[in-house]
Amino acid sequence: MMEKRICECCGSSDLESVFCDKTMVKTRAQIYRLEAFVVICRNCGFCFNSPSPVKEELMEYYADCLSINKAIPLAYSIEIRLETLKKYAGGNFIEIGGNQSDKFHGRIKGLFISARNIEPNSEIAAGSETIDKLEKNSVDVLAFYDVLEHVADVGDFLRTCNSLLNDGGVMIVEVPNIKYYPKNLMLLSAEHLNHFSPCALERIACRCGFNLIEISHAASRPFSFLAVFKKGKIKKYSGGYNEYLDNLACLRGGVNQIDRVMLKINNLRDKINKLKGKKIVLWCVTDFLYRFLEGYKLPQDVIVVDSDSRKKDHLSVPVYQPAEKLDLIRQSDLLVIFSPRNKTSILDWIFENTGEEFNGKKLEVIGCGVYGEPLQV
Repeated sequence: MMEKRICECCGSSDLESVFCDKTMVKTRAQIYRLEAFVVICRNCGFCFNSPSPVKEELMEYYADCLSINKAIPLAYSIEIRLETLKKYAGGNFIEIGGNQSDKFHGRIKGLFISARNIEPNSEIAAGSETIDKLEKNSVDVLAFYDVLEHVADVGDFLRTCNSLLNDGGVMIVEVPNIKYYPKNLMLLSAEHLNHFSPCALERIACRCGFNLIEISHAASRPFSFLAVFKKGKIKKYSGGYNEYLDNLACLRGGVNQIDRVMLKINNLRDKINKLKGKKIVLWCVTDFLYRFLEGYKLPQDVIVVDSDSRKKDHLSVPVYQPAEKLDLIRQSDLLVIFSPRNKTSILDWIFENTGEEFNGKKLEVIGCGVYGEPLQV
């Protein structure tokens, strides 16, 4: 079920549609068809999805998603997170939505009296603990990294967070920065329901009883920003300006990046068709691969591999473990990587296990910029 939203930043319903998208996501038990309807508020410039899925359906979806694959490198820097946490060490720490957080939480031992991860994913969480069931005024530091963009009712979520914190408690937030959208593919994620600027996040948090005390563009993920808030009194935010024109340009820049990657996907199909009879390996079952396969029949000599064994039945074609197809990988005429962030680790693994190096015409990476930089992490 989808429901319409008004702007949580200023309360306006004067919204302009900018971008629509749909994609398929296979969870452990179901196949979801996700739709994104990105709008911008003409009154203040906050960007979000409307309509968007209701909270109950979102919780059901995230509970059934695959947890992060521990075999691949982390998508964030623990060191950068620690730099911030050391400033606010002491007391009780809770992270919301940390997924596979063992490595991160292993590094923060000693900074806090206790540290917990409240995670909706049922593959990780042993029980059904949610933030609604936590004791009020019991947390000193509350953190969530790249979580708030997935929340349908930002105000309700932040007010709950406020109620959990002790007086003077600190909330640490990282979210993708809309200002970077012209240089990445964050807009392509249908799971992202909010598209924040630092100004918009401060406005909403201020309405929920928080005061901004720190902001940084050196976040633990390259496309995010960091904001630290202290629990205070609910008050009307009086600063900022209408970001409509600026944020609209950022969204359009993101759409241009999406158009480029879709063009590359179409060109890749043509290239593979011309390589009929050649051995081709498609590596990583990601959203990029789903988009590549949509409406396209793979030639006979093309195989799909992924190091995550949980994805073996995610496609209409078999998905093999790389170790099962070493000879074919070694002999392949074209390698296509659908996870740009993991390009280096994949190529290193291939060289270590087969002695082969892939570059030039034998290598394609979907989701990279003109200089080879990953556009999505």
